[in-house]
Amino acid sequence: MAWALRTGRKPRLSFEMGYHALEIVEGARISEEGENFYTLKTKFDRPAPISSDFYGGECEERSLAEKP
Repeated sequence: MAWALRTGRKPRLSFEMGYHALEIVEGARISEEGENFYTLKTKFDRPAPISSDFYGGECEERSLAEKP
C-alpha cells in the first residue's frame, strides 16, 4: 500500500476486490442454504502485478520488506 502511494499507482488491494470476496463467501452460504446456484453480481479490475524492481531489490521500498 505504501509503495502504491509513493509511486502513484493504484493499490493492489481495493475496496472492489474486498467486496467481491465478501460476495463469494455470502454467495456460497446462500447457495448452501437454498441448494441452488448463486450468480455473482460484482466485478473488479484485476490489478497490475508489482514491478520486478520491488522483488529484485532495486527499489527503495524493498528495504522495508527485508528483515534486518
